[in-house]
Amino acid sequence: MTTWNLSRILDRPAEAITDADRRVKEFERWRGKLTPTMDTADFGKIIGEYRELTEAFHRLGAYGHMMVDSDSSDAAARALQGKIDDFLGKAENRIRFFTHWWKTLDDAQASQFHDELGDDKYIFELMRRLRQHTLPEEQENIISLKDTTGVMALNNIYDTLISRKIFTITVDGEEKNLTGDELRAFFSDHRADVRKAAYDEFLRIIAVDRDIIGDIYRNIIVDWEHERELRGYASAISMRNKSNDLPDEVIASHLAACRESAPLWHRYFALKENLLGDRITRYDIYAPWPEVHRTYSYDDALRLTLDTLKSFSPRFDELAREIYDSNQVDVYPRPHKTGGAYCWMVTPQLPPFLLYNFSGKITDVTTVAHETGHGVHSQLCRHLTPLSSSHPIPIAETASIFSEMLLTERLQRDEKDAAVKRFLLMRKLDDLFASIGRQSFFVIFEQQAHEMLARGATVDELSSAYLTLLHEQFGGMEIPAAFKDEWLAIPHIFRTPFYCYGYSFGNLLTLGLYEQYRREGAAFIPKYERFLSSGSTMPPVELCAQIGIDVTKKEFWLEGFKTVERMMDELEKL
Repeated sequence: MTTWNLSRILDRPAEAITDADRRVKEFERWRGKLTPTMDTADFGKIIGEYRELTEAFHRLGAYGHMMVDSDSSDAAARALQGKIDDFLGKAENRIRFFTHWWKTLDDAQASQFHDELGDDKYIFELMRRLRQHTLPEEQENIISLKDTTGVMALNNIYDTLISRKIFTITVDGEEKNLTGDELRAFFSDHRADVRKAAYDEFLRIIAVDRDIIGDIYRNIIVDWEHERELRGYASAISMRNKSNDLPDEVIASHLAACRESAPLWHRYFALKENLLGDRITRYDIYAPWPEVHRTYSYDDALRLTLDTLKSFSPRFDELAREIYDSNQVDVYPRPHKTGGAYCWMVTPQLPPFLLYNFSGKITDVTTVAHETGHGVHSQLCRHLTPLSSSHPIPIAETASIFSEMLLTERLQRDEKDAAVKRFLLMRKLDDLFASIGRQSFFVIFEQQAHEMLARGATVDELSSAYLTLLHEQFGGMEIPAAFKDEWLAIPHIFRTPFYCYGYSFGNLLTLGLYEQYRREGAAFIPKYERFLSSGSTMPPVELCAQIGIDVTKKEFWLEGFKTVERMMDELEKL
């Protein structure tokens, strides 16, 4: 089947909300019964109920969002999603007393309950390691409620400001009024004048509200800084690092390697100029490559992906086939269906759900490989609980990018047409630049912006700092001054400060793993399978160490860039 069956998540959503509310009420009976000397059997019951609640919450949240993703025009689905989101926000507040109590235990008190935690021990120990940054329960609840009318409201205003903008450009003699998403499609148009017109209009319209958007950003950062001080974090980025359980020095070495490797991307854009036959500016970094007239059926894409995984590991092929045999894949685009692609592991009780918008392009084939890699990663963690089966954010992209690399290398090896080989390499390098080069420099800008705002910097000063970093990022490429305001339209730095390094971390980590696979061959595969099967059962640094990787060293991160360099070498030969 090519449309998914969401009834496997929930059969009767209204009854599921009622049932979850009943379970929350039952769980609340433990309030007042939690003591450091409580019976371990009772603690085991609490953990069991907590896992069941987590499972119920995951099913509700996934069902609501995936129903809307299936058809955003369905008013009933949107209303149900709003009802579910409201219920989950309140329910999580109602059960917070348990994790808050757990954080108050000292090491000796907590250790007596470790046997009851099983695979979730790391999750609960991480909570306790964060206890120095945890406020009293009443204050935590106040912050949670305050955020809905504070920083979340600011982000909603930001989203409204950005999403309501209409952009006007002329294409082929026709004036077009476009939304932001529609306009962005022209950033990669094959005509240089259209790309320039699209960017100029985008930056012009964004700059109209630059003072308002700047004030929104300033207040979001002030809120972040106030919370940082209340919780006792050493720096602004430490709040994100600690939530990812990554030491500050790991992210510092990662970002240093990314910054040091900027000249490699300068080489790439020089190569792009040569291949496109024209000098490129910042308007042209997403200029498309010459079209490859090769189409694939969905069956072809799936066969290529599964055969590639089977060549790597029969186990990976088996796990992937289970996903596609489960009727949990939505394949083709249709009106009101969300765009893009994703893999959603709802619960360890089910294979993950996959969403595509397959149209037969060669890039759709690599997307199938990417999301199937995510699916295999989820499948390998189904032996864990709803708490520990998810992957830490810095690890989450590993299997997907690795699978995509395997498929790209296979297509490179089997393909006879040099144009297709070039296209595959060029598109992959574009992706790596966007996910490593661009994302890491967003975070470098954020670090500067937080420091500057603490000193009372203006929007103009932030834009000037952003433009300086663009020149460092792109080398000698011409950067029109209007791009100084581009940061105003980067949603992640507003919604989730410092989140973007998760992309560069995950992509560069995978390139390092791929280099290891090239050196070790078949001996690498069982180690890699254990790595992916670990879920959230140990710190990311420890998980990487078990496979022979030291992410604390800048040298490891620089190793990953060797893959990028080798791809450029191959592209130059072609």
